[in-house]
Amino acid sequence: RVPKAGGTTAQVILAKCLGLVVACESGPVLEAQRRNETGGSPRGGPPDALRVVRGGGQRFVNVDVTTRAGILEARGLDPMGSGLVDVAIAPEILPFVTHLLDDSRGVRGRAFALFRHPVERFASMFYYLQTAHWEPTYSPHMANYTIMEWAKSPRAESNWLTSNLCGGVDGRQLTDAHLETAKDVLRRKFVVGLTSEMAESWRRFRSHFGWEESTNPDAESCMKTMTESGGGVNRNDRNRGIERGSAEWDAVASVNAFDVRLYEYTVELFRSGT
Repeated sequence: RVPKAGGTTAQVILAKCLGLVVACESGPVLEAQRRNETGGSPRGGPPDALRVVRGGGQRFVNVDVTTRAGILEARGLDPMGSGLVDVAIAPEILPFVTHLLDDSRGVRGRAFALFRHPVERFASMFYYLQTAHWEPTYSPHMANYTIMEWAKSPRAESNWLTSNLCGGVDGRQLTDAHLETAKDVLRRKFVVGLTSEMAESWRRFRSHFGWEESTNPDAESCMKTMTESGGGVNRNDRNRGIERGSAEWDAVASVNAFDVRLYEYTVELFRSGT
């Protein structure tokens, strides 16, 4: 999952519209809520067993594979080899592959992702972090930043996607060789979609992974709502953004130059149907 690129929408589509069992952060949250409702005592550390938990008509496993810490906790329960998980939402590719997949046992994965223009994604993350006090990276000082100031800050995100696909190399230390590696990974390993083409992207995902059928009788109307009626638009993005060609756009593009080039390549892959 690429941050601020349709991830929440993807979770709803997978778990609700398509009725799949999903591994993400929601499972542990639901399990903790169940314990509280039944008067159970809070339990620290990893769960004692892998389980499917239900909430809002959706199904999740009780491990979080969206963070490195969650992946390390989950590995002893073998979620990807358990047969319980249909799909995992995992932003951290390298630790996910390293700790949760095992080629020797036939525990393999097929990858897909939605991609968004890096400048738009940066802006969305910036506005989100200005108010997301629950996030570990939240800083109250960000409320006073302009996006231009944030783009120039050493704390700002730089080339997140290229870095991630190259094993976590510092985004400000990337070279053209890293970009070529990232392109190769996308071309060989991913079914790519674009947030600007949500309906077509999800049509391709469903076709590729055999998700045309669903246990949800309202799957098609659910899909239409999430892909065509604004379901994928973050509320922080609806009336905010930066104008293409403006000084702010150019500043953000400059600190994410490799991601911009990688996104352009991703669009080429999408247009070619690769």
